[in-house]
Amino acid sequence: MLSIPLISACGSSSSSSSGDPAGSLPGTWLSNCHEYEGVESIDGDPVYAISELTFTEVSYSDVVSSFSDMNCATPDGVADETFSWTYTLGEEITAADGAAATRMTADAVVPDRPDLELTVESVIRIT
Repeated sequence: MLSIPLISACGSSSSSSSGDPAGSLPGTWLSNCHEYEGVESIDGDPVYAISELTFTEVSYSDVVSSFSDMNCATPDGVADETFSWTYTLGEEITAADGAAATRMTADAVVPDRPDLELTVESVIRIT
């Protein structure tokens, strides 16, 4: 699976001017409003989401708020979901539009399910 989530600053706890993506990540970030892949309402309609990602140097939590409309203005009444991950950053790449992006590998941390192994490979671009 390859994804390119767009995240924007929402008051990062640190800043980096060196161009190092790892130094830019710690803090809290918000995703854009997007269709919540693989999730449907009870009526079969699409569900939309915004993720609030809180990064440290080696891990992050992802709080997903879901909405019933594509503008993420109307909460769907379902409780927020929280996911915990550890991550590593890989090579920097150039996206099709010429912007710099970074490969990221994230592993789920599920305390009550130590047998569960979930790894997500993605490409991130900080805007």
